[in-house]
Formats: sequence, C-alpha cells, structure tokens
Amino acid sequence: MRLSLIMMFFLFAAEYTLAQKDHSVKKDPWQSKEIWVAVPINRQLSHDKIDRLQQQADAADGNKDQEISIYGNEEGGKILTQALIKRVDELQIIIENLPLDHWKKVSTLAYLEEDVKQFTREISVSKQSPEYFKNLIQHFEDIYKLQDKNEGVAEYVNSHFTRALYGSLHMLKNDKPAIQAVYKNMVRVYPDEMSKKFHEFSGMEAASDLMAYIAPKKPNLILTYATSTSAERNAVRNCKDPLVQSIVQIADKAKQPLRAIVFLDDLHNGQMKLDEVNSYTGDNA
Repeated sequence: MRLSLIMMFFLFAAEYTLAQKDHSVKKDPWQSKEIWVAVPINRQLSHDKIDRLQQQADAADGNKDQEISIYGNEEGGKILTQALIKRVDELQIIIENLPLDHWKKVSTLAYLEEDVKQFTREISVSKQSPEYFKNLIQHFEDIYKLQDKNEGVAEYVNSHFTRALYGSLHMLKNDKPAIQAVYKNMVRVYPDEMSKKFHEFSGMEAASDLMAYIAPKKPNLILTYATSTSAERNAVRNCKDPLVQSIVQIADKAKQPLRAIVFLDDLHNGQMKLDEVNSYTGDNA
C-alpha cells in the first residue's frame, strides 16, 4: 500500500511537471489554426464584412464552392483561392490570437478587409490579377510584422517592390518615408500610369522623378509646366535632372522660350550657349 502511494505521488508529480511545462510554452499566433478565445460580438462584425467579400469573390465565377476560378487560367484561379479565401481565413484567426486590444484588432481587420475589397472592385472591370493579390496579401503580413516591431517599412518597399504595394498604401498612413518609397517606385516602374495620378503625389520627390521621365519625350510640356502656376511647376523646378534643368534655363533666360526649345539638345550637350540661341531666336522675334 505504501509503495502504491509512493508511485502515485511520483506519477502525480510527473504529470504536474509536464502540465507546467506545457503551460509555460508560449503559443505562436502566426502558427495557429483555430481561434483560442471566442470572438466578442462587437468584433464579429469586422469578420462578417471580410466573410461577405470572400463570398462575393467566390461567387464571381458562378459557383459558390470556396474556389475562385478564372476561365482559361486554372493556375491563376488557384493562386487567388489560396490568397483571398484560404490565407485570409487563416489571417482572421491569427489576428484574433495576436496579443492586441480590441480596437487594434478591429483596425487590423479593417486593413485586411480593404485588401479583399480590392478584388471585388477588380471583378466589376474584369481585371483579376492573381499575382497582384498574392503579393497584396503577403505585403499585408510583412507590413504588419514590421509595424508591430515599430520598424519603418521604406526599406522593405524598396527591396520587395511590387505593384501591390501601391494597393497597401492604406496601411502606411503614418509612415511618410514608406509612402514616398511607394510613389518613387511606382513612377520608376509605371510612369505613364502615374502621370495620370500626379495630384496624389505632387508634393513628393516622386513628382520630380516623373518630370525627369517626361522631359526627353515631351520637352515642350516640361517648358509649359516650368512657366505655369500649377503644381507641376514646383515639381519641374525641384527636379535635379540635367535635361529638366536645361529646360528650366530656357524658360527663365531665353528671349523666346518656345523657339529656343528647338535647340534643347544642343544646349544640353554644350554645343551651344543660351546667348547664341537668343541671337537666333531674338532676330526672328
């Protein structure tokens, strides 16, 4: 009997030790597959909004089957399904398990909602880009982790740039260097598209980058900007590009700027001086 009691004691002690050990292991929310604590009613609405958008994306191909299909692009459909259905579901669980207060969880879910909502907008114009949405959801995770560690995102933008980072701007509202980096990269890679969205970044360095891109193609337009009172004027005059500066010089010092612009290449290459150009254009004034 005494031996049995001793054995029971050691068995209890062993079980207690294992239980304590298990309890001390810190769970990683990013590896979680189920919600640890029931979602409160006042936050369930945030999940419902995402769920409805997912259902809309799912039904876009005519079938509610938890899969997004693209006619003639089976692989693209798989990519979209993985990103917008499966991974978003997993991220909803992860966000709930992260050690955040209620309002931080709500705002993080709102960022995720905005990402999924972009797909429903794309449906209306028939422009589903599987790689874009794959990157968008990956950027959501990466940006969140950097922000959670109070790290800037600009370096990440420059080293991992994809067009989807332009779609992630809603996550960067308080990170000016990261926003600047997004616009600079967008101008670098998609200058024609960004020329139509100049008002979004007219006060940023990217605006001058755009002027440097336009200058060789449309020097007369840069000349017009340089002599205007529009937002483009500042972008031109702040631009350090040598060709743009040559156009600014014509705008400021040429007697007949519209005639002098014809000699831009010679002025820029140092084959002519502005005084020479003025002597030609001035005589014909």
